[in-house]
Amino acid sequence: MSSYGFLRQPRWLALGFLVLIVVPSFILLSRWQLHRLDERRHQNSVVETNSTATPVPVGTVMVPGAAADSIGDDEDWKQVTATGRYDVAHQVLVRKRPLDGANGYWVVTPLVTDSGTVLAVNRGWLEAKEGATAEVTDVPAPPAGEVTVVGRVRPSEEAPKPQPSDLPAGQVTDLDVSLVANGSPVYPGYVDLVSSEPLICSCVTPRASSPCRAASVSLLRSEGPPRGRVGVSRARRIPCAHLPEVGDLRRQVHPHTA
Repeated sequence: MSSYGFLRQPRWLALGFLVLIVVPSFILLSRWQLHRLDERRHQNSVVETNSTATPVPVGTVMVPGAAADSIGDDEDWKQVTATGRYDVAHQVLVRKRPLDGANGYWVVTPLVTDSGTVLAVNRGWLEAKEGATAEVTDVPAPPAGEVTVVGRVRPSEEAPKPQPSDLPAGQVTDLDVSLVANGSPVYPGYVDLVSSEPLICSCVTPRASSPCRAASVSLLRSEGPPRGRVGVSRARRIPCAHLPEVGDLRRQVHPHTA
C-alpha cells in the first residue's frame, strides 16, 4: 500500500474538496476587493477634480428635463453658478438626514432661474428637535430678491409618488427635484450650496475658524463636500461657505480610503 494511501480516506477527500472550494473563493473575493478599491479611487479622483474646478453656468452642465442618470462623472460634484429668486413657498425639508450622530433635515429651496428653469438648492442641514410627526416652522429664510449661487451638482434622488400621506407639511422622504419644481422645467440634479451673492449666513453652521461661529440660529451642511458650518450673521453679511481642502473631500466621500 502506498504511503499516500491515507489520502483516499473519506476525511482527507472531504478536506481536499473543501480546499478546492475555499481557495478559489478567496481569490474571487480578493479580486472583488481590488475592484472596489479601484472604484473608490476613481470616485475620489472625480470629487477632487470636479469640486475644485472653476464654477461654470449651470446650463452648461445640466439639461432641464433630462433624467437623473444624465449626471455622470463629468457632472457630479462639479461647481456651477445660477442666478434667480428663491421660491420659499415650495421649499421642502428632506427627512432622515443624520449628521454627526444627530437626526435632521436637508433644507431644499427651489431657485427659479432667469430662464424660468428651477434649480433645487440644498441650503444645508437643520437639526430635528421635535418628534417625527412634528411640523418644523423655524427654518431660516433664504435671501429675498435676486441671488447668485455657487453649488456642487448632485443627481436627483427618486422619491415615491405620491408621498406618504402622514408626512408633516413641507416634508419629503427624498430629494427628488420634481417635488420642488411646482410643474416648471427643472434641472435633473440639485446643488449643495457653496456660496451666495448677496453673501448670507443662513445655510450652515460655522467651523471653529468661521466668523459666523457665534451666530444663534444654525444649520449644518448636508453630507459630502463641503461639510463646513455657518450660522446666521447678526451684523454684516459674510460668506457662509468654507471650502475644505481636497483631502477633506476625499475623507468625506470615502473615509476609509483617503
